[in-house]
Amino acid sequence: MPINSRKTSLVFAFVLTLIVTSGQLYGQRVSIGAGLSSGIVNVPSTMKITTLTDLNGTITLDTTKRNGGNAAFIGLCIPIYARLFNINDDNSIGFAINPTFGAYIPPKTGDESLESFDPYGFPVLLHVPFMLHYSYGMFSTVETEKDYGWGISLGVERTWMNDAWHRESEEDFFGSNYILLPKTIIRPVAAVYFRRWTSFNLPVEWALQYSSTSQTYALGTISRPMVRLSWSFYFNY
Repeated sequence: MPINSRKTSLVFAFVLTLIVTSGQLYGQRVSIGAGLSSGIVNVPSTMKITTLTDLNGTITLDTTKRNGGNAAFIGLCIPIYARLFNINDDNSIGFAINPTFGAYIPPKTGDESLESFDPYGFPVLLHVPFMLHYSYGMFSTVETEKDYGWGISLGVERTWMNDAWHRESEEDFFGSNYILLPKTIIRPVAAVYFRRWTSFNLPVEWALQYSSTSQTYALGTISRPMVRLSWSFYFNY
């Protein structure tokens, strides 16, 4: 079932407002960190149709198709965990937000009419998962004495992708028409976490996320999966 983009944005804003306006915004409740993310994201097929007119007024169409596929990405992430309810010293429930800003490397088209490196320009990606999170052991509460911890999350994520074809299509360059999916996609997401202390007494976390949905556009209905692995440390736990 498609997820309503406007309603999802309102939910994001509402929950973030609750967190920010809470009187418990301190290290025991909200932990913020930094890290690296990488993974695979689906890039759909696209088409560019250019209208050409010669000196005699003859009109022809020049069509270039960019085949879709899985693209690797890498970026910087800022994990945020807001503890809403401590079940006991070793268990808590909260919200996990882990935005990532980075770039992706699109698959090659295989079209000999294109350059050896496809004209994607600099493809940027912004990925923001927002999830209800259960945490056990280390990092779950400030009272826990566990050296290791783990967690699971369920929620939705929003991904924004932009490359040269999207930017060029906005300019309507030389009468070109594009068949593109929207740059923004919303998907249900699930994640698992493992946490531990380092030898430098630094809390670190590994998180594996998976999200997927399907979209229908002019070239058909396609699946849009995404897998992300991130490594992060926290400043204030």
